[in-house]
Amino acid sequence: MMRRRSVFAPARELSLEELMPAKQNVDGQMTIQIADWSALPEDQLLNAELKETLDDAIAQLPDSYRPVMLLRDVEELSTQETAQILDLSEDVVRTRLHRARLSVRKLLDERLRHRHTPPVASGEPQGERNGIN
Repeated sequence: MMRRRSVFAPARELSLEELMPAKQNVDGQMTIQIADWSALPEDQLLNAELKETLDDAIAQLPDSYRPVMLLRDVEELSTQETAQILDLSEDVVRTRLHRARLSVRKLLDERLRHRHTPPVASGEPQGERNGIN
């Protein structure tokens, strides 16, 4: 009775059924609708930044490498299909794909290293910061 008269008591009491996830009958089976929490906002932001960085690296590829990488790695076509579309031999497709991947890896490595390297304080020699004396 004291709780009911308390200023901090809720305006109305909630039942546990109101707090349960929604249920739905699908093909004769009851399923519970639960929100998907697997994609956290921070993870989505990091993935978006990584995708943007990857897209920029692919855009910087030479014109001879870019279509090969897009067809093979993005569109997931086979080497043979890529060769037919681009009117190249399969060996040329393999070589260009390898070189494109190396180039993208190098560009990503440079950007990611540059992003995580703390700035050098003025007056501090560069060699000492890198452990070189």
